[in-house]
Amino acid sequence: MKILNKKGFSILEYILIILLLGIVFSLTSMTYNDWRQDVLLKNNKEEMRSYLLRAQQLASAAASSTDWGLHLEIDSYTLFQGSIYNPADSNNIVRFLQGNTILNPDTSLSDGAGGYTSDLIFIKFTGQTVNTGTISIIVPNQPSIFTSINIESLGVID
Repeated sequence: MKILNKKGFSILEYILIILLLGIVFSLTSMTYNDWRQDVLLKNNKEEMRSYLLRAQQLASAAASSTDWGLHLEIDSYTLFQGSIYNPADSNNIVRFLQGNTILNPDTSLSDGAGGYTSDLIFIKFTGQTVNTGTISIIVPNQPSIFTSINIESLGVID
């Protein structure tokens, strides 16, 4: 009678291990991507909110003796001084959204006269605005995943 000494793994065991590792990897990568998108969305919202508050504070303090505002584009926003956005102004501070976009920047805010605008202007000394509305930041390939910033007429940013 021969005694077989089995050492090592069979090909079936290797295939089973690779299959299980593949399943674990795919589940963790999907969770990681969802978490990453959520973090990017929250970070972009908080950074934009911070720039909105900065524009409002500069207007309230009458910095440079003028109004201050934020101009919205699909993938960026610009802090500017004055009541009219000038893209050629060297004092503009442009911030790009990382992995997100602004939904309909041209129609997100009212212009105070019955139309729409992509500029949010804070009035010198008061920090108030006539540009009310909601700025929505979305994940480009999944527009159902979004966050919003609400702007009220007294300058309340929520």
